[in-house]
Amino acid sequence: MQALTTNPASFPATGTFPVLAFSGQSVNAFDPHLRTPRVQSWSAGIQRQLGQDTVLEVRYVANHATGLWRQDNLNEVNIFENGFLSEFNNAAHNLAICRANSAACKAAQAAAGIPLNSQTSNNFADWGLAGQAPLPIMTAAFTGSIGGSQTNANFRSGTFVPFLGNGVAGAFANTLATTSTFMCNLAGKSAFPGAACPSSAPAAGPFPANFFMLNPHATGGAFRLYNGSQSTYNALQMEVRRRLSKGLQVSANYTFSKSLTNYYGDSSVNFVPFTTLRSQKNDKGPSPWDLRNAFKADGIYEFPFGPGHKWSTSNGFANRIIGGWEVSSIHRWQSGRVFLLQSGLGGTFNQNDPGVVLNGITRNQLQDMLGPQKTPNGQLFYFPSSLIAGNGTANPAFIAPCTTPGKLCSRIFLTGPRFYRADFSLIKKTTITERLNFEMRAEALNAFNNINFFFPGNEATSVPAVNISSQSFARITDAFRDPNTTDDNGGRILQLVMRFNF
Repeated sequence: MQALTTNPASFPATGTFPVLAFSGQSVNAFDPHLRTPRVQSWSAGIQRQLGQDTVLEVRYVANHATGLWRQDNLNEVNIFENGFLSEFNNAAHNLAICRANSAACKAAQAAAGIPLNSQTSNNFADWGLAGQAPLPIMTAAFTGSIGGSQTNANFRSGTFVPFLGNGVAGAFANTLATTSTFMCNLAGKSAFPGAACPSSAPAAGPFPANFFMLNPHATGGAFRLYNGSQSTYNALQMEVRRRLSKGLQVSANYTFSKSLTNYYGDSSVNFVPFTTLRSQKNDKGPSPWDLRNAFKADGIYEFPFGPGHKWSTSNGFANRIIGGWEVSSIHRWQSGRVFLLQSGLGGTFNQNDPGVVLNGITRNQLQDMLGPQKTPNGQLFYFPSSLIAGNGTANPAFIAPCTTPGKLCSRIFLTGPRFYRADFSLIKKTTITERLNFEMRAEALNAFNNINFFFPGNEATSVPAVNISSQSFARITDAFRDPNTTDDNGGRILQLVMRFNF
């Protein structure tokens, strides 16, 4: 008998597992009241016969899923109740005053002993200039003391100064919360036993360890699995079917639908946090599976030649030549994929992306402007050049990142280009014996050589989002891909297939 093994090989006697701070470890918990998700489905339809061989069917199909399993991160950075947002705004104001009074600001730095080559107007410390304010939280994080020296290099570092310029208070706080040096200074070495705290950090700091996060030791995240998501689907479906009669079979269907959810993810095993746990309704929008319009049609036509058809001969060889011919076709047309615009600069509200700001343009106007745009150098974009800045990012005159500290901006969903594809086949079947026949097919896949692009980015991204601050904003780099990861086959393919069927 094989012995039962455990992983790890043994468990602590106390039944606890210590989490080493700032090691990137995470903690995971299940809601003790976790239940099986529920999906309520309903439909109604009507059928109507159209002639002897054709039927029309119209259906309303809907479902509402509630209590879907969802994992979120309880370690959402807090910048409100602890006063950090106010201090962030004070720091930004200090920076603006230093820049506006560069000479006086540099003179104050020189008097404090900062070397000449380190003196800069990009400094947000409190230098006593008119209008400047003290920064006790940041000073404690940088120096270990609320009244620490303002000469610390972090007050002028290339990490924190851009945070102030971009208004990303959440990103600033997240950097402090996940860096051992800063948190050991804020809360003291005793708050983080075993962590690599600097020797200069105080034993006990002026602020609590959970100043920014619920579980400050689990910098990899404090995750909870619970029944936190929901979705809705409503669709009008119309279908016409003609059974094979007189050599013709046709099926065509059209679906007009809308799928909404508060979980913009493609799988229950993917972690997609709420923008904020303070307002989960903020995340409601189209799901990645939302294909508003979809039309599909297929048909087969058997030419009326050969045995059992209108035109036949008494010559067996001639019947083999003229009989067994048929043509078939499949057509597919559907709306494009949904994608989300994202700021890309960092969090203004917490560590998550806060959304974007539209200036002088509406979401519907943006949607109307979507379409492949070819530049003189041969690059392809899905927005016109007027919406793209010279550095390749979105033009902030129309689409700007969210830069208001403590605020969330708009979640803008757009739909990529429609997809169309037509395949044709010409088939010849020749009977050899009662159980054996020879089939030859000439197939034209994507017969019209229609180009189907993927907006945005990489076709492997099944939940597409666009970083408007990226210097490759709006670039087309891949072909279309379905939400179910089915790739488009690309350009026209002509192929000849021969096989024996038995």
